[in-house]
Amino acid sequence: MKKIVSTFVLISLITLNGCAQTYSSKLAVYDFDTAVVQYALNGATQGDETLYIRGDESAVYRFVTRGEQEENKLELYLGETKQIADMLKLTAVEVPNQDYIVMKDLDKDAQAAYLIRKTLGLDANAEIPASTISKEIAGQTCDIYEVANLGEACIWKGIVLEKTISMAGITDTKIATSIQLDVDIDGAKMQMPSNVVLAD
Repeated sequence: MKKIVSTFVLISLITLNGCAQTYSSKLAVYDFDTAVVQYALNGATQGDETLYIRGDESAVYRFVTRGEQEENKLELYLGETKQIADMLKLTAVEVPNQDYIVMKDLDKDAQAAYLIRKTLGLDANAEIPASTISKEIAGQTCDIYEVANLGEACIWKGIVLEKTISMAGITDTKIATSIQLDVDIDGAKMQMPSNVVLAD
C-alpha cells in the first residue's frame, strides 16, 4: 500500500511540474498550452528559425544568411509589447504588439481570420480567398492560400507552416521541419538576454 501511495505522489508531482502546466492566454486560436515549431529557410535567404509559443507569450529565434550578410534576430512577443533584438549588435527596441492588442478581444475564429489576412497581406476587412488545397507538414494538416500572386502559404491554427514567395526571379521558402505541442519551454526563451541593450 505504501508503494502505491508513493507512486501516486510521484506521478502527481511530475504532472504539476511537467508539460501539463497551463498558461493564461487570450489567444484562443492556439488550442494548446505550448508549441515549438522549427523551420528551414532556403533560397536567397538561408538558415533556420524557431518559434516558441507559451500562453500569451511567444518568441522567434532566427539565424540566416543573405549572400555575404549574416542575421541573428530575436523577437519577443510579450502580451501587448514586442521586443526586437539584433543579436549581432546586442541591441533591441520595444514597440507595441499591435497583433495581440487587436486579437485579444476577438473570438477564436476571428483570431484565425486575422492571422490569415496578415499572412496573405490582406486588409482587415478583405474577404479571405478559399484555400486551394490542404497538405500535411511536420505531422499537422495546413490549408494552402495564394499570397498576393507572389506565392503561397500553408497555415495551421494561424501559424505559417510553409511559405513560398517568388519575386524578380528569386524564390524564398520557409517550411516547418518539426512541431512539438505541450512541451516544457525554458522561461529564459521568453526573456531578453542580459547582455542585450534595450533602447530607451
